Amino acid sequence: MLEHVREHARAVRAGADDVVEKPINRVSLIQSVNHFMRLAMRGLVRVPLETDVDLTLPAEESQGRSVNVSRGGIFVETDLGCPAPDTQLRLSFALPEAGQRIAPTARVVWRRFETEGMEKTGDFYAYGPARVQLLEKDPLGWKEFRDRLVAGSATGHALTMRGVQMRRPTIYSLEPRLTLLEVPTLVVTGDEDEPCLEPGLFMKRKIPTSGLVVLPKSGHAVNLEEPDAFNRAVLDFLTAVDAGRWTRRRPDSIAKSGILPAGR
Repeated sequence: MLEHVREHARAVRAGADDVVEKPINRVSLIQSVNHFMRLAMRGLVRVPLETDVDLTLPAEESQGRSVNVSRGGIFVETDLGCPAPDTQLRLSFALPEAGQRIAPTARVVWRRFETEGMEKTGDFYAYGPARVQLLEKDPLGWKEFRDRLVAGSATGHALTMRGVQMRRPTIYSLEPRLTLLEVPTLVVTGDEDEPCLEPGLFMKRKIPTSGLVVLPKSGHAVNLEEPDAFNRAVLDFLTAVDAGRWTRRRPDSIAKSGILPAGR
């Protein structure tokens, strides 16, 4: 039961509105995917995986395109409408360079904003693994966050997740464009915000004018959990930019070793 709740919480953090159960042997699936990924990418929370996916419902068939795969599941873009809860669903796809197709059976288990409303869904979201840090540090502040969340529009949240968050590209797929950025950039994350740690490092490494701040013992709402530290980091960033001291990263600082120059 606890693992079931954790899986739902991971989906909420990822911006999911519709959730399907994982294949029975999820570990084997991820190990198979990792086999076909570059070694440097295996440690990422989410990695690109572009392949055609066949989706079969009891009375409908459709096709989609996978965008990425993570330890929590596979992300698929499709024109298929949102099935009702408990609808049986079958996926079929092949990993790149692999002949054997994978055909897991899934089930739509919830569409919380639309079926359960803001009050219940808001509670579920507010108690998520990256939100409980705020609850621990500032119970009154967390309650205000929770109350404002549940006061929002269920339809608005559902449409935003389905139309924006579920369709946006992964940060990893934007690598070519990130390397071209020249705008001063500050990336701020909490060290207990698991889904954002690796993307934060990725952006730091790819955006030549970026800096990275990781706040300790913090989740996703770092500006609410640690307002003094967050505001100070932002003020220092803006001050440096205004003074012309926020420059591109030195090329000779980019190396795998802390001692040897790049390429050695």
